Amino acid sequence: MLRSKPPEFLKQEIYSRLILYNFGIFIANEAAEENRKKKRDGSNKYLYELDFSSALKTARKFFMRRDSGRHIDIIRLMMKYVHAVKDRFRQFQRPLRGISAIHFGYR
Repeated sequence: MLRSKPPEFLKQEIYSRLILYNFGIFIANEAAEENRKKKRDGSNKYLYELDFSSALKTARKFFMRRDSGRHIDIIRLMMKYVHAVKDRFRQFQRPLRGISAIHFGYR
């Protein structure tokens, strides 16, 4: 959703979103690389991947923060949002379907 009306402000807003997205993806890729280097227990059967949507939200909060004097390890913050990938171990295909509208005609 773009909020600006004049064309030069609209252009500025588009560039700011692109810069923020590139910053977030760059940092998230660094955190994913750190996650791959992390030593996991050998008995664990799942692979762990970084959740990119949560990582982008963290990058946005980091980029927009007010207290720029403190040092924050953003890669360590992003590594909190790691989830197990269970695709190889599924016995059935996941049912993918759209969410239908909820009708209130029954009231």
